[in-house]
Amino acid sequence: MNGNKRLLGSVIGHTVLMCVVVTMGMMSGCVSDREVVGDGWIEAYRVDLYFGRDMGNEGEVDEDAFERFIDEYVTPHVGGMTIYKAEGRYRLSSGEVIEEGSYVVTVLYRKDEGEVVMDALKKAASDYAERFEQESVLIERKPTTMRFAE
Repeated sequence: MNGNKRLLGSVIGHTVLMCVVVTMGMMSGCVSDREVVGDGWIEAYRVDLYFGRDMGNEGEVDEDAFERFIDEYVTPHVGGMTIYKAEGRYRLSSGEVIEEGSYVVTVLYRKDEGEVVMDALKKAASDYAERFEQESVLIERKPTTMRFAE
């Protein structure tokens, strides 16, 4: 009987300890959405958007059209971005491999900006797909940290 009481007490003790640890972990996220993680580094997200250029029988999205699109749909919603040309490959559901020129747009934004920036980028991706006859636009988002060196 004593062994059972000790075992039960140990289980209860571990359960309480686990609840305290989990609660503290959850509360640590409540301190601030804009967490400085040390030496001026700020929690952020990095988003890469992959915009295909091939429009089938219509040709390709040219640089001028792409720049106008970015100026209208992306620039107003972000503090800055990096844009570069890339060559991509993907496999269709039929198994056919397609090679296609693309533009990659990289955006970094502070975590405390919430989903406002992400929502604008998702809308821009959808609008691009519709306007330039794309099957889809790939969006990749990763948590990161950032800072400006002075």
